[in-house]
Amino acid sequence: MSLSDEIERLQHLHESGALSDEEFAQAKANLLNNKPGFPDFQVPGGAAKWWVVGLHLSQFAGYLAPLAGFVVPIVIWQVTKESYPEIDEHGRTVANWIISHLLYILVSALLAIVGVGIPLLIVLAILGIVFPLIGAVRAAEGTCWKYPLTIEFLAPNN
Repeated sequence: MSLSDEIERLQHLHESGALSDEEFAQAKANLLNNKPGFPDFQVPGGAAKWWVVGLHLSQFAGYLAPLAGFVVPIVIWQVTKESYPEIDEHGRTVANWIISHLLYILVSALLAIVGVGIPLLIVLAILGIVFPLIGAVRAAEGTCWKYPLTIEFLAPNN
């Protein structure tokens, strides 16, 4: 039965008095919200889960635009932390990693002058890919993974 057939059937029930105005409105809203042909896709944790996963993955925006990998995660954190308080811990974790990662890159670049920093820069490039991926997977599982080697510049609010 199509959506229009279902609504027509509800209209007949409403007109015959089988459904009150309130019941008719609720049944119609249920039909319109559950679009036929598409599964009702609900994620445990709701929108907050998508935001925290996106927060970790947004660090890869730097591959699309310069500095976006640093700016986008911080903007997401600041904009959504009021609506979704659970994102605050993830935001602090990501911001601390971004600051630590930048500091390590600067020190390694200076050490590259004497040759020692080149392998460190390679390791940091790998960690810059692996850590956000692990953070996103853990966020999808519902936990906040603290990135190793991160200096806590932004302490949690207790």
